[in-house]
Amino acid sequence: MKLSLVLPIVFSVLLAIVGGVLLLNRPPDASAQLGGPLEAALKSRGISVENLVVTGTDEGVEVSITTSAGGEPTALRTRTVIEKELAYLKSDGQTAAEWVTVVIRDETGAVLFGTRQPVEAAVRPTPAAVEPEKSDAVARFVASRAQERSVGMKDFLIVSEGSDMIVEVVLAVEAGDERDSQIEWIIPSLLGEIRDEVENVNGIKPAFYRLSIQDADTYEPLVEWVVDAQKVSVRGWTAESVDADLAMFPPSKIPEGNTTTTGTSEE
Repeated sequence: MKLSLVLPIVFSVLLAIVGGVLLLNRPPDASAQLGGPLEAALKSRGISVENLVVTGTDEGVEVSITTSAGGEPTALRTRTVIEKELAYLKSDGQTAAEWVTVVIRDETGAVLFGTRQPVEAAVRPTPAAVEPEKSDAVARFVASRAQERSVGMKDFLIVSEGSDMIVEVVLAVEAGDERDSQIEWIIPSLLGEIRDEVENVNGIKPAFYRLSIQDADTYEPLVEWVVDAQKVSVRGWTAESVDADLAMFPPSKIPEGNTTTTGTSEE
């Protein structure tokens, strides 16, 4: 066989070998690295996930989620879990992403949330057990303060979700002339008092506070707030039936700033 015919064949074989080696040694994509841990984090918190797709590079990832549960208030929780879990994964060395875009859709494909946030590494906490006496003391404090303003306390819990300790407060307000002033009081004043009672008086160090305000008669969600106690940031959602300005005042322990359905007030 002539040399002029052999060389192209040899060169093609070498290219195939090199290409195969590169393919075998290619690092897994963002979906393979992050999809499993993110989905597990959501499910461990009781958030239903129909579909989760992660794409992107080390510079930035996009997390696209389809969920069937809870509408926009649950979408707020979903976004918070995704962002926090990525912060833990970055600290663990499982991603170097600088940015994350979170897109959450309902079953019809309608976008509930679309946001882009920086990913800042955070050490995954080991939540300590909370003594029942302390939890009960905070619950009594919240109920007493709420009663002073004719606000009902539907629920108060300190729970562990995955590696995060969560303080959950569910309050109820009656429809009428007093509702707006009650919501305005809950957001800047009562939430700050709850944080002081939890952290300073009782020495409890949660990762998050989750505040829900409902209509006392219909149980319709009116305001949802998620406060990241470690990062000192807040994310909120307000029902269309509520003046959005009422829920845009940060708690007293959080710096001045605005919150919206896709916004963040950060230090």
